[in-house]
This record gives sequence, C-alpha cells and structure tokens, in this order.
Amino acid sequence: MWRPMSLLLQHAAALEAALTEVVGPSTPVTLTLDYGLAAPPDETLSISAAVDRTTRTLIFAHADGRRADGAVAITASAVYRVD
Repeated sequence: MWRPMSLLLQHAAALEAALTEVVGPSTPVTLTLDYGLAAPPDETLSISAAVDRTTRTLIFAHADGRRADGAVAITASAVYRVD
C-alpha cells in the first residue's frame, strides 16, 4: 500500500512526542524509525513508549504505533543524552 509522505511524517512525529514524554528533559542523539503494515489515512494509531534503560549520561527508549487490529504500523528506537 502506498503511503503519502505527510502521513509517514505524522506517524513519526507522534512517536517522537511519545518518546519525549516518557524520557523527560534530555537531548535527542539518535532516532530510528521502522515502518510495518500501512495504516489507512483515516485510522488512528495506538501509540506506546517506554524507557528501556538509563545510564549516567544516556537514556535508551522505544515506541510503537499499532493499527486497530493490533498490527505494527511503525516502531522507533531512540537514544537521548541526559541534560
């Protein structure tokens, strides 16, 4: 299924916002996005995010966006520098 770039960017922005919320005050170092099954443009994704681990200077986190049927539409992994 073809996905317009604007929809991909909306999904990416939603995951980045969820990651920022769970990580708290920090500076992004890397953000990797992987796309799964396409979601129709009118479907709202269920977004979840969590911190995987924290070191003295870095925070490692992940997030995913799932379709209504539970299929993964997008995943993200990120590293943040502790401020």
